[in-house]
Amino acid sequence: MSDSDKRSPSGLPWPEGWTFPLMNDQVRFALAAVVGVPSLYLGIWILTDPAEDPFMGWAFLMLAVLCASMPVVMRLGRGRDAVFCGQGGVVFPNRRSAGPATALLLTSFGTWGILLTLSPESEARGDLCLLLGGLVMLVCAPLNILWWRRNRAVVLTPEIIVSSNGWKSRSVPWDAIRSVRPHEYAPRTPVVRIRFRDERKRSNKKFDVQVHQQKGDPALLLYAILHYVTHPEDRAELAGSAGVERLVSGDLRSLESSVYHAPIKPWWWVR
Repeated sequence: MSDSDKRSPSGLPWPEGWTFPLMNDQVRFALAAVVGVPSLYLGIWILTDPAEDPFMGWAFLMLAVLCASMPVVMRLGRGRDAVFCGQGGVVFPNRRSAGPATALLLTSFGTWGILLTLSPESEARGDLCLLLGGLVMLVCAPLNILWWRRNRAVVLTPEIIVSSNGWKSRSVPWDAIRSVRPHEYAPRTPVVRIRFRDERKRSNKKFDVQVHQQKGDPALLLYAILHYVTHPEDRAELAGSAGVERLVSGDLRSLESSVYHAPIKPWWWVR
């Protein structure tokens, strides 16, 4: 498949700097069911049979939990209709379904680690590090749900871009942006990397907008930022429904390129 044929879930051009998904969500869920359902059955059967090794039963149950949780955590946002007006601009919400899935993973593996350290038949019996690790996972599980339920979104307003991860918010003015490009910390963890001018410190800074947990198509957020940074005359519509209508329809004049660099100012230019 050529780069021009690669499309995002909602039909936008796939950004060059992001790893293209090898399989769609339907295939991922199907594979998880093929492996997870037999693992769940085997785990329950082994645990209910006194003659079998209970640790093997728990191992199959952990595999079943992994199969049930990972497709939810890795699921890519699909549509464009998740955006809405609010908080003074157009809101790109993050999905909350990954919260319970991650909490389930933490609870399962935390319980597994504790059982290994307490069982007299385990070679890891009395392992303090494993015990503490299991306890930390159990404590983090409910905290993870609370974190995911907080306001986690990216908001494009006529003046600034605001990104909230649940605990803190960061913002950058449109006019301070020097470059925008797709980036990845690791495969399938896409971000929108923004470099902007900090006039207080007279230096350029980096601002990464997380998009891999977006409720909608992550490519839509990238192209929306590219559109409004290159077309300042359209930013006023972000305060109302016109911005949402543009994004849902895909009427973005930034689809030809997934990278933006501000024009270089002459040496005598002083702001």
